[in-house]
Amino acid sequence: MIRNVHLILSIFIALLMLSCEKNDKGGDSPVYPDYGCLKTGNYWIYQRFIVDSNGVATPQEIFDSCYVEKDTIVGGISFSKVVRPVYLPSYSPAYELLRDSLHYIVAPGGKILFSSQDFSSVFYSYAHLFYNGDTVYHVSMKMEDHAEVVNIPAGSFSTLNCKSTYVLNPQFLPSPNPRFIHKRFAREVGLVVETLPFFASQPFTTERRLVRYSVQYGKVQ
Repeated sequence: MIRNVHLILSIFIALLMLSCEKNDKGGDSPVYPDYGCLKTGNYWIYQRFIVDSNGVATPQEIFDSCYVEKDTIVGGISFSKVVRPVYLPSYSPAYELLRDSLHYIVAPGGKILFSSQDFSSVFYSYAHLFYNGDTVYHVSMKMEDHAEVVNIPAGSFSTLNCKSTYVLNPQFLPSPNPRFIHKRFAREVGLVVETLPFFASQPFTTERRLVRYSVQYGKVQ
């Protein structure tokens, strides 16, 4: 009986050591749901909506086509080039370079733009200063609104929201305060709602809301 117990313990310890060795050598990583859908050829069609300070949305006859053009290498790391129409030419490039990394979507340099798991970290936070050192606004970004359902032209989606909060200095920017930029992602669909850059002098914002899409997806390592 004692010999059997020793044999079972020996097998258990051997399996445990094998598992630890595999992890130490960079073995199998956890598999996370695909929220980016960053495969070449994927595309999304969005309609623009004007959203007033009360949350009332008015559709516009403007449609934006976004797509994954190709893979490209930056600093030895592969990124997907996602082409998006420019809204404010002085602020926005016509494309983004994005990469799935575990449960994060990141830009070159490691800037985090989304996570399906991390709802506690502030991904970035900074203050924009006036020439005399006064703060014009402060912005911070983190994940919020876990599993919130949105109803848009393409259907109903359970989403995760990467939310940027802008606290404006009323001395310089007499505007509703704070202001928000939302980027809502749905599993195996991608970005379904996006708040576009806004002018502080205007009380409304503009959103892109998904109308139709074609994506291939897979589990992200």
